[in-house]
This record gives sequence, C-alpha cells and structure tokens, in this order.
Amino acid sequence: MKSPEISGRRPPPDQAPGLARLHHALKSEIGLLPLDELLLLIERRLGDPGLRGITYDYAERVLPVLQAALPGDPLPGRIMAQWRQWTHGQPVNAEWITAQTDRLRARVVSAAPTDLWLQWPEPGLGVLIAVGTLRAVALRWDTLVMARATADLVRHTFRAACANGTFSVCRHKGYQQAYDAELAWQTHHARSLLARYHPS
Repeated sequence: MKSPEISGRRPPPDQAPGLARLHHALKSEIGLLPLDELLLLIERRLGDPGLRGITYDYAERVLPVLQAALPGDPLPGRIMAQWRQWTHGQPVNAEWITAQTDRLRARVVSAAPTDLWLQWPEPGLGVLIAVGTLRAVALRWDTLVMARATADLVRHTFRAACANGTFSVCRHKGYQQAYDAELAWQTHHARSLLARYHPS
C-alpha cells in the first residue's frame, strides 16, 4: 500500500500532526511578511497569472478617484479594460494607452477647479498619479516590478488625493492615514490570495 504522500491522499490534521504544524508555520510566516516579499511569494507559488491578477486588483482601486474628478467620463474605464487584457496574458496596445492617458491627464487638468490647484495642490497631484497608474501597463515591465510599482503608485494616489478629505471616495484624511490604510489593504489582499491557494 502506498503512503498518503505517494498516493496523493492527505490525512486529516489529527492523523498527521507534523503536516498540521508545518501548515500552521507556513500560514504564520505569510502573516509576518511585508508586501514586497508577499508579492515575490505570489510569483513563486502562483506564477505570472497570479501576479498579473493582484496587480490589476491594485490598479483598479484608483478608478473611483478618477471618476470623482471626471464624473461620467468613460476614458478611465476604457483604459482599465486594457489592464484586464494584460491580466489574462493578452497583448495590449501600448501606443493607444499612452495616447489615451495623455488625453486623460489633459482632461483632469482642465476639469479641476482652479482653487483645487491653488489651495490644495496635493489632491490634484493624486489624480495625476492615478492617471499614471493606468498608463503603467503600457511600460512592459517585468511582472514583479510591475506589481510592486503599481502598488506603490496606488498608495501615493490615495496619499495625495485624500489630503484634507477632498474626494468623497476617500475614507481617510491626510497623507499618512490614507497611505497606511491602502498599504494595509494591499497587504491583507496579498495574504488572502496566498492563503486561498495554499494547500490545506
């Protein structure tokens, strides 16, 4: 008779305390790792598709900021559709993304109230960083670099855009609170993804 390890059957934890301890240790390790290392672990365990998926999840977070700055404008959603193609490993039109994000940036600048730029330049900067986040998919970076850079861009989007609670989509006022909250969400999301695909 083959052992459970050879046959592929996994005994319940009460019949394999060593495996249960190892599983608990691995889960505890995930809970201690910072975001950059979690993304590296996602690359190792889930490969390129896993990294692309979580990168898209991060990038999508800037859409409410752009929609608040440009109500009814379909362009952010259209650019995000290119991200979805990239997530599924499909080719993206880098030239189109570059041109459209340039258009989007011009719209942001022209649509923003003058006092937004004069009195609160930080929120306006946050919106422009959000535009840059949508453009990032056209840069064709290494996927791990892409994931880390996107997460960083999104954090800085919220750090600036949510200064003084300028946008209703921002739950946290001020620089550091918004940045820290987004980092906490990103980290939790990465840990949840790893836990979901970790063998039980």
